[in-house]
Amino acid sequence: YKAVAPLLLLVQIGLMWHTPQAAGRYLQLTRKSNEGMAPILAITPDPIISEDMGLLVTNDKVLDYYSFQNSQLARAGRWDQSWELGQLRDRNLSLVVLERGTRLDVDYYQRFTREFLSELDRNYRHAETVGKYEVYEPDPLQHERRAGFGKELALVGWSLHASPELRPGETISLTVVWQAQQRLAIGYTAFAHLVDANGRGWAGDDHQPHGGVYPTSAWGPGEMVRDNFILTVPSEATPGLYEVHIGWYDSSTGERLPSDDGSTFRVAVLPVGRAAGATEPLKPAGARFGELISLQGYDLETDPEAIRVRLRWSTEDHLDTDYTIFLHMIDAESGGQVLAQSDAPPLSGRWPTSLWLPGTAVDDVHVIPLPSDLPPGAYELLVGLYDPTTGERLDLADGSDALPLPRINLP
Repeated sequence: YKAVAPLLLLVQIGLMWHTPQAAGRYLQLTRKSNEGMAPILAITPDPIISEDMGLLVTNDKVLDYYSFQNSQLARAGRWDQSWELGQLRDRNLSLVVLERGTRLDVDYYQRFTREFLSELDRNYRHAETVGKYEVYEPDPLQHERRAGFGKELALVGWSLHASPELRPGETISLTVVWQAQQRLAIGYTAFAHLVDANGRGWAGDDHQPHGGVYPTSAWGPGEMVRDNFILTVPSEATPGLYEVHIGWYDSSTGERLPSDDGSTFRVAVLPVGRAAGATEPLKPAGARFGELISLQGYDLETDPEAIRVRLRWSTEDHLDTDYTIFLHMIDAESGGQVLAQSDAPPLSGRWPTSLWLPGTAVDDVHVIPLPSDLPPGAYELLVGLYDPTTGERLDLADGSDALPLPRINLP
């Protein structure tokens, strides 16, 4: 290591300093870039990883990682990257500062390994460009859910930002982290499409990653790459529920790579023009299931054949589980026997809980068929949620696993 490190440093300097003029321009750019970074570093706590080690030293920051030297040793199998990869996975680094070009020309600069840059893309976002520096800050994905697209590519996770009351003309910002499942010979095109209930597309963003500068054919096996999409809801978009679909296709043939669930993958359901129906006044419920899901209100309608129930739900944060909602009508006098019920995901599976947006009210209607031989009397209706894979119910604050609604009197 003592012999190799100085030699690697000389090689790095030799690659940068081609001519005195180029060296002068580079030094001027470095000076201005360092001046721009100084106030940012002054308010940012350690630890920080910087490709330019002098940037940290001159700003009194801790220097505990040598990007070029450590990466070269890692490429040669002489350095265990567990520490730096763990710091990235846990998002312990306040900032990661790269130089322009490093992320997209991995093999040329060789200042970071693909493993390092993969974890960077998975756990950090590009925050700003300051002169020659690209600044990254922690940005955990809202959803980490894996899905394959053929044998070539995979989805690692995504984040979506949109107004809870999405209106025509507003934009939707989508961040996706992809992963190459093997070495790819084709530069596939990624897409995100806004689609209505009839399958009609209203907005789309189709591109090769990083504007084609870093096509999938340049990715290494297992490499993760962060990608961004912007969708604008057209002014002529009609009120309704819309879905955001993502996927890949070969631009030369138009053929899509099939996802695990089909040719596309759904990452969001969005109400445009308050199409969720969450504007009608309902009886307040004020019940919380688990830590995040709230039942805001409800409404009941009965007839001799069925009970129609409208439930208004919301969540305070993004959910990882697709819960099933249950409504059980019981006879409290006979030990709680279930006489009629409805167990179904929200909107019959169209708006699963894992795709709920914090702050967006979701109106969900259930119809409970009544047995023809049901005797007249007063019955209790229980509502709650459970994980369909385990059957485990979400508890209320009092420890119960179902909320009783007002008793129903059937003639």
